[in-house]
Amino acid sequence: VRINGWDVRVDQKDGYGVPPHVSSMSPL
Repeated sequence: VRINGWDVRVDQKDGYGVPPHVSSMSPL
C-alpha cells in the first residue's frame, strides 16, 4: 500500500500501515 509516497506495510497485530524502516525497528 502506498500512502503519501511511502510504500508501507500493514502490521498484522495493530492493523495499520507504517513506513518500512519503522516496522523493521519495532519489536514483533
